Amino acid sequence: MKGIFSYVKHIEKDYVHPHPAYQSKIQLALSSVATEDYEKAKGLFDQAILQDARYPSAWLGKAFVELYLVKDEKFNAFKLDEYLKRATVQGNKLPEKYHIAFAACMAFKHSTIMNGNILLCEKYLDAMEAAKIKKKVAATTAVVGGLVLSGQNKSTTKKVIGGTMLAGGGASAVKNHKTEEYYSDMADKTYDIALKQLYRSVPIIKKCNIYLSRTNDQSLKIHINLALNFWKKAVDYLYDVEKDLLLSLLDTIELDKAEKVETFVNKAKDYEEVRSFLRFMNAAGLSEHRSVIALNKLIEEDCPRIFGSSAAKYSIARAKRKQHKGRQVGIAICSVGLLVVYLLDGTEGYEIWPLLIDTAGILIARRMIKKAQSTEMLEFHDCFNQSYNQILKSKLDLEEINLNLVNNGDRFKLGKRLLAGK
Repeated sequence: MKGIFSYVKHIEKDYVHPHPAYQSKIQLALSSVATEDYEKAKGLFDQAILQDARYPSAWLGKAFVELYLVKDEKFNAFKLDEYLKRATVQGNKLPEKYHIAFAACMAFKHSTIMNGNILLCEKYLDAMEAAKIKKKVAATTAVVGGLVLSGQNKSTTKKVIGGTMLAGGGASAVKNHKTEEYYSDMADKTYDIALKQLYRSVPIIKKCNIYLSRTNDQSLKIHINLALNFWKKAVDYLYDVEKDLLLSLLDTIELDKAEKVETFVNKAKDYEEVRSFLRFMNAAGLSEHRSVIALNKLIEEDCPRIFGSSAAKYSIARAKRKQHKGRQVGIAICSVGLLVVYLLDGTEGYEIWPLLIDTAGILIARRMIKKAQSTEMLEFHDCFNQSYNQILKSKLDLEEINLNLVNNGDRFKLGKRLLAGK
């Protein structure tokens, strides 16, 4: 990243102030940049501005240095245009190479924030998994301690050991549960920051892509490509998470239940996971990716084609009624099993009958629910699985990120990412 910020050195030749004192401060500031003493360089640019606030070079130098020094948490509030406005107060037009250099700097900062929070997210997830394992070990210890206490051997030693295991294991399990929740929450927050930064970066990424084709400066081309590749690296990680969240939603759709299928068909576009995935793919230049094509085919083509007719709507309504009846039959049979327990309690060998009756109720209910599926539901089942498998198998090649398609699209509020399920 320091390479592109060193582009500030060009102001010494592009803007030569008539007064030696001013020019001397610019030269000293640039020397400080070369030695990576950016704070000193900032002070020298400020001194030059005090001497002549209308000359461009000090404002341009200050913009580069301030952009380098700005903290990640304050970057989104950084007003680059204010510096450029001051640099052109005399009406002089800023050479395009500076606009390109600043765009590359901004892209690097966006990418740094994205990748930095992704690394933090990974660390939090690792810590969460470690706490989860410790919680399981502690819970097991507590259970063993309880078994020791409840055993037939009531010796003092056994009681002490059992009590210690129960108390210590229980306390440790509670502590590690809280730790697991903390790291899960932190993973969600850092991922959310990275994702939001992606959306904020879209305008500057689009500019960089345009500038890449317009400039003949090889040094600028190299730095722009470095910035864009760094950005794509973050997109690669975010894609995997967004895809997993989408698949987690699709996993909850019970395709043999008419009511669940009907809800998905009617509200597919409204699910947060669907909207978030499509918005992300749009922003990342992946709107033509095969996973998007598969999802859109399911929602935009298969659902209307299969369930759009009046006959199909009638069929799924009838399937709902039949499946509801099947569940009622199953509940009624299981109720008989409970009645048998009440009536035959104490009778020798009666225990097997309630179990047999309950099992029969469950099996009959399942068979009725399965048999009630409409032809359209069975067809949708096949289409759904086809799209699901295409999304599941679709890996991301960085070369597939089309910067010409990068676009923010509609904005909506981001919710909790639920990374614990990743």
